[in-house]
Amino acid sequence: MPGIGAMLFSPLGIGLSAGLALEVSRFLLLVEALAGGGSGLFTLFAGGASGLYIGHGNNVPYALAGMGIVATGNGDDRGHSAVVLSGEFGGAFLRSRERPGQIWLGARVFVPLFDTLASGASRYGGVPSIPILSINMRCWL
Repeated sequence: MPGIGAMLFSPLGIGLSAGLALEVSRFLLLVEALAGGGSGLFTLFAGGASGLYIGHGNNVPYALAGMGIVATGNGDDRGHSAVVLSGEFGGAFLRSRERPGQIWLGARVFVPLFDTLASGASRYGGVPSIPILSINMRCWL
């Protein structure tokens, strides 16, 4: 099911996302890209995740875990990218087997594994300038 979404992330910024999700019974596969900005910075994310709906019904919680790449910068050569693990927990609303479409509202955490500075050098550990928390709302068709 294709979908689009909006998000708020830290540091303060807003973004748009687009993705594809595959739902098989209660199991989920998600591929997503997002772009956003705020406070003079831009953020790009591309990644995938898998997870499941926790329960049955039209309004149920879901959990996702995945991996991706985050790039941040301000348009000059001081940006960097990071490989991140991501985890998301939220609720899926208005689900139905009889009609297409549903809405997800969740919170995602990014945990950086390592990042690459614009100079090409790698730095391991936390990367404070990438978004570490986002609030997502996605509308799936």
